[in-house]
Amino acid sequence: MSALDEVSFFASQLVAGATDVGAVLPTSKFAARAMVAEIARTTGPRRILEVGCGTGPITAELVKILGPDDRLILCDINAPFIDYIRRRFEKEAEFVAVRDQVELYDCSVTDLPEEPAYDFIVSALPFTRLGETLTREILAKYERMLTPDGVLTYIEYAYLRSVKDAVTGSSNSASIVVDELLRKHEFRRDTVWRNAPPAWVHHLRFLPARLAFARRILPMAHNQRFTLGQMTFDGDAARFMLGSALLAWILARFSRRMPWPLALAAGVAGAWFLRDPDRSAAATDATEDSIYSACDGRVIAIERVHDARFGEGDWLRIAAFLDVTDVHMNRSPVAGKVINVIREPGGHAVASGSNAESNESTYTVVESVSGHTVVVAQRVGAIARRIVNRARPGSLIARGEKFGLIRFGSRTDVYLPFEHTACLIQVGDVIVGGETKIASFS
Repeated sequence: MSALDEVSFFASQLVAGATDVGAVLPTSKFAARAMVAEIARTTGPRRILEVGCGTGPITAELVKILGPDDRLILCDINAPFIDYIRRRFEKEAEFVAVRDQVELYDCSVTDLPEEPAYDFIVSALPFTRLGETLTREILAKYERMLTPDGVLTYIEYAYLRSVKDAVTGSSNSASIVVDELLRKHEFRRDTVWRNAPPAWVHHLRFLPARLAFARRILPMAHNQRFTLGQMTFDGDAARFMLGSALLAWILARFSRRMPWPLALAAGVAGAWFLRDPDRSAAATDATEDSIYSACDGRVIAIERVHDARFGEGDWLRIAAFLDVTDVHMNRSPVAGKVINVIREPGGHAVASGSNAESNESTYTVVESVSGHTVVVAQRVGAIARRIVNRARPGSLIARGEKFGLIRFGSRTDVYLPFEHTACLIQVGDVIVGGETKIASFS
């Protein structure tokens, strides 16, 4: 089906007065990719339920990532939508290729059998339009239908509930239920601006993530990055690009003293500093005990230290300095579970100097799948004054997965258990985040 056919059919259902349609337009491909991101990063076999499939924009992303051992169940209470999806499985090549792995149900999700359990549930239901009672019933059923490591992903329009509450002067009872759910179980929220309207994609686990499941995940294809030409940038780079473009326009329009090309050049330099290239070595290494670099840079110290904040015993600390020409993304050296994120105030000494240990720092503590604790310290420098850390305690993280960055010029230290670590590099070596193996658990 063409995009025009899809929008036209979707609009026809709205005009027909379908009360179960919770959107004004089909989900954009960008939001759809965010909806399937947790599924895409998990190795199979996987059993997946999509609720409220509509015309199939999310289904189109799901069929692309289905493996031979995966099963996909689609459910929509709107019969014309199920008929539309059925035609897609008869005509479109990517849909046809996996149709033997797919089941379609024209019913409410409350009528679906709960067994066998699902590894993932992708939901596009407009909970706050369903009322408190039905919302609670559906969410309780989702919880029963998921495996212990199962993930629920659902989409809603960004800020819409807040706007409605402000207009009415009170919170919708179903909205209160949803907020309670998010406080208890959400482990990540993606903001998708390229959707009409912009959307939030929520990812939840009803039970705490189990460490062993980290063996099944790959680095997150992070939504906070974008490609421009042949280069990929962190999402923060967009601010520099847009800000410098606006400043350049203002200077060109109203100022004769300050040349506008300088503002534009500053924005380009800031964006280049935040480039975010793909790195695959850490993710594809099948050796569980391998430890990879958390950053690009030059090794300035390898030493034995004691730090009671992270547990008993000594630590092997590998410190690397990142100059302004280095990629400044930080990646997890190991696969595991984020145990804690510790932020400590401090100074702004030159990051390559000995005093940098007292600089403002953020420590990300990870329990690796090997059972050892690993700590990554992000330290600011004389120029770098902002640490970005997107790790959330309790969440799983893949080896080589990006979790943050530092702007502009900084230091990253990796703490490893001294008695259980064999170092593979030396002072002066140039290392590449997610690509250079720096040590292994012995």
